[in-house]
Amino acid sequence: MTDMTVGLIGLGAMGGGMARRLIDKGFPPAVFDIDSQKVAELTELGARSCASPAEVAAVADVTLLSLPNSRLVEAVVLGPDGALAGARAGTVVVDMSSSDPDSTLALGERFVEAGVEFLDAPVSRGARAARDGTMSILVGGAAETLARVRPVLDQLGTDIVHAGPLGAGHAAKALNNHMSATALLAAMEGFFVAVKAGVDPELAVTAINQGSGRSHMTDVRFPLYYLPRQFTSNFALGLMEKDCRIAAEMAARSGRPMLLGALTSQLYRVAMNRGMGPADNTRVLELMEELLNARLSADPAQ
Repeated sequence: MTDMTVGLIGLGAMGGGMARRLIDKGFPPAVFDIDSQKVAELTELGARSCASPAEVAAVADVTLLSLPNSRLVEAVVLGPDGALAGARAGTVVVDMSSSDPDSTLALGERFVEAGVEFLDAPVSRGARAARDGTMSILVGGAAETLARVRPVLDQLGTDIVHAGPLGAGHAAKALNNHMSATALLAAMEGFFVAVKAGVDPELAVTAINQGSGRSHMTDVRFPLYYLPRQFTSNFALGLMEKDCRIAAEMAARSGRPMLLGALTSQLYRVAMNRGMGPADNTRVLELMEELLNARLSADPAQ
């Protein structure tokens, strides 16, 4: 245990779960969110309510950010009442959002000027893992800084990987989600064909999971979300599109082609153009069914 004071800015599905986990583990955080109701709920559980990101950073030894995208991270950090305005020299700010690596590097320069250490540490495995402390955390930044905040991160994740220098965590996270989305779309296409051929979809998933076509998507997410049509992953489609876009932009800047990945990015762009951004990411199944004139159902009438 440590006497380190923790701050947390952003109390959505992930940030709210992390805040509750920290309270349970004896790290009641100082918190801020534009939704005052979320702040009030956590304050009742033991968190400290703050009026601004600057106030959170001013009282915390380590400030965690959990926000939807780089634009909001920049606003929360650089605004007049932003975290940078309140952060004390020698403290640490950790961006646990899924942000653009270029934005992360630019923010890193600002933190260096202020004498504040900065890490990028995006997370995986969803809101349930945030609440249970079983997230995967990919960290970019100095190893010594990671060692300092490790007592806090250990309460939130079971797999903490130092991916490299600042920005490496966000780069790896975007690519992880892009590869995950590509695997999902490939699996959907395969199962649509299997169902059309008369194979029961549940049996098809079971068979694939015994072979080399198995993936996290077929093993975990199809039984949990797609077969029962339970669109409840608590991760917005727009967030997945954002990560796929970041990955595609990284590839373009590096001069590396993306062949299959380009199709994934474009399909998610179609979904965004149809207004599906706020929908649960699992509803990409419905778009695929429409575009391919198929359905993941054993019912011949479907």
